[in-house]
Amino acid sequence: MPGSEKLTAALSELNRLTGLTLTIGETEDLTEEEEALLLSRIRSLTQTFRLSHDRSAFWRALLSGDLTDPEQIAHEASVHHIPADRQRIVILCDCPAVYAGTVMEFLRSLFPSSEACDTLQMDEGRFAIVQIPEEILTETGSDAVRKEEVLSFLRSTSDTLSAEAMAPVHISCSGPVPLGGMAKAWQECIQAMEIGTLFTPNETVYLYHDLGIGKLIWQTPAEVSRDYLRETLLPGAEEGLTDDLIETAQVFFRCDLVISAAAKELHMHRNTLLYRIEQIRRVTGLDIRHFEDAKTLSLAISTMQFLRQTE
Repeated sequence: MPGSEKLTAALSELNRLTGLTLTIGETEDLTEEEEALLLSRIRSLTQTFRLSHDRSAFWRALLSGDLTDPEQIAHEASVHHIPADRQRIVILCDCPAVYAGTVMEFLRSLFPSSEACDTLQMDEGRFAIVQIPEEILTETGSDAVRKEEVLSFLRSTSDTLSAEAMAPVHISCSGPVPLGGMAKAWQECIQAMEIGTLFTPNETVYLYHDLGIGKLIWQTPAEVSRDYLRETLLPGAEEGLTDDLIETAQVFFRCDLVISAAAKELHMHRNTLLYRIEQIRRVTGLDIRHFEDAKTLSLAISTMQFLRQTE
C-alpha cells in the first residue's frame, strides 16, 4: 500500500473510533521520513484512544507485548480503575472455534469484569482471563497448598465449561506476575498448553510451573533426544512400539506398576496384560515391571511423542 494510502487508512480508522476528522495537505511535498513520522503519530493517537476507552484492548496490548512502558502501563491501569500494584495469574482457555461463542458467554459469567478479574477473547477459540489470585484462594500457607488450590479452581472451571457449555476445553495458567510481566506469562500459558496437550492429553488443566519432565524434553535439542533413544532402546524399538503397546505401558505406569489395577483400567485379562508387557520387553529391551526400566521407558515414550510431533 503506497504511503498516502496508508495515511488515508489510518485517518479513516481514527475517525471511526473517535469521530474526529483530520485532513492533510498535499502529501507529495512530504519526504518518506516525514510521512512515516506522521503515520506513526496518527496510529499512536488511535492506539491511545483505543486503550483509554477499551479495557479489553488494554489487556490485549499487555498480553501481546505491545504495551511495555511502565509509566504508560500505570497510567492506563489508572484510567481503567485496575490496581497496578497487584499481581495476577494469567489463564488461557482453549476450545474448538465452533464453541467459541458459547464458551465466551460462560467465561464472562464465571469471571465477570471487576478490579480483580477480566475475560477477553485473544483469538478464535482462545480466551485469556487475568485474575488476582487472592480472590480465588482461601488458604494461606505453603506454595504447595496454594498450587493445589489453583489446580482445584481451574479443574472446577474446566468441568463446569465441559458440562454447561458442552464444549471440550483445555486450560493453562501462569503467574502470578505484575502488569509488566503479562506478556511473558501469556507466552508461558501458550507453551504450557502445547506441552500439556502433547504429553498429558488426558488432563485438561496445565500449570506452567508444574509441567514436569515434559518441559525438560521440550527444551532439549532434538539431536540429544535422538541420541537418548538410540542409547536406551533396542534397534527398531520405535517402529515396534505400536499404539496399543504404548497405551498399555502408559496405563501400567499410571497404575503404579500394579498389574491388577492396570488390567482393570485396560479392560483386559491379567494374562493378556502380562503378554503385552513381555512384548514390550522384546521390542525395547526393558522390563517395565521393574521401576528403573519403567522410568526409562516412560521418558523414552514421551521423547518419541515429542519428536514425532515436532519433526
